[in-house]
Amino acid sequence: MNSIVSNLLIVFFQVITSSMAAYALAFTEFKGKKTIFFLILMAMMIPMQATFIPVYIMLSKVHLINTYGALVIPFIGSAFGIFLLRQGFVSVPKEMVQAARIDGASEFRILWSIVLPNVKPAIVTLVLLNFVFHYNSLFWPLVTTNSTNMRVIPVALSYFLSQDAGQQLQWNLLMAADLFSIVPVIAIFLFGQKYIVKGVANTSLKG
Repeated sequence: MNSIVSNLLIVFFQVITSSMAAYALAFTEFKGKKTIFFLILMAMMIPMQATFIPVYIMLSKVHLINTYGALVIPFIGSAFGIFLLRQGFVSVPKEMVQAARIDGASEFRILWSIVLPNVKPAIVTLVLLNFVFHYNSLFWPLVTTNSTNMRVIPVALSYFLSQDAGQQLQWNLLMAADLFSIVPVIAIFLFGQKYIVKGVANTSLKG
């Protein structure tokens, strides 16, 4: 349950923050736009492990360790998510956006009613990739949670091995736990597999 809840929250907030940032980069003109997009690309090159210590210290100061906040808040913004959706958004004709503005639609209405429905493959791709990545995350949940009530599946499996290591390890139970843990991933991929290739293909060729 901890894995499902934390991952759904991460995906939900990432879609919101990434779509709004991508919309600004794709359909609005402002000073420093190219510089900001370049910085987002640079942020994708920074290893996540390099940010763990300062982020942990900040979360500790506001007493969020061993809570869903520690599992979710550091990942509600994503440079990769912004890049992926921005590449998908530029495939939407700007004439549609301009026509909606002339008709008096707000930017949020344009994003919700025009842009997002036309980039469903990119959104599904972002959801799938993020869910699988964070569902398999071990190090960060291990560091930021210290009670069994907040452990996620990868941490639970690692504890299963460490506590029952040696001749007493019951491999049949471990394999059953592994099978149970991958069921959500298999289900979500079966649901969205037709969008993945289309989403990556559509977003990889846009300038």
